[in-house]
Amino acid sequence: YLIKDKAQLEHLAELVNKGKDTTNVTFILGADIDLKGEEWTPIGNLTYQFLGTFDGNGHKILNYKGTAGLFRVLNGAFQNVVFEYCEVVGAANAGLLATYIGYAKSSNVCQGHVKNVVFKDCKFTGANDSGLLSGHIHDATVEEVYMENCEMTISGRRNGFLAGRVEGYATF
Repeated sequence: YLIKDKAQLEHLAELVNKGKDTTNVTFILGADIDLKGEEWTPIGNLTYQFLGTFDGNGHKILNYKGTAGLFRVLNGAFQNVVFEYCEVVGAANAGLLATYIGYAKSSNVCQGHVKNVVFKDCKFTGANDSGLLSGHIHDATVEEVYMENCEMTISGRRNGFLAGRVEGYATF
C-alpha cells in the first residue's frame, strides 16, 4: 500500500488499532509526511500490533510532536525513513519511533526490525524506560540508526539515547 499524505497514515493507525492484521503487508511512503499540528494516536498497541513492513522509501516524517512515538508496538519492520524536527515531550516508556520494538504477546513471535532510520534535529523529553528510538527493545534487530543534532532530556531510571530498556535477544 502506498501512503502519500497524513490522512492515509492516520488511516493506517486506525486500521491497526482496530485489529487489522498487517502480517506480510508492506506500506511504502510515496511522499514526505508533515504532521505539524496533528494530535497523533500511535500505530498499534499491546493487543493489536503492527506486524507488517513500513518502508519510508527515503521520505521524511516531519514536525511530529506528541507524548508517545509514531508506533506504540512495532513488531514488524521499519526502514528507510528520516524523522526531522520531531519531538516527544513528557513521556515515560516511549521513544520517537516506538514504545516497544519487538514486543510479543505469548502467541506472537518477535520480529521487530529497524534499519536505515535517521533522526535529524529531533528532541525527546522523557522519564523512566525511555530513549530517542524506543522505550523498550526486545528480541529485535536494529541496524543503521543515525542521529544528527538531536537533544534528549531524561529523568528517572533506565534511559538511553537509543533505548531505555534492551531485553531478550536484541541485535545491534
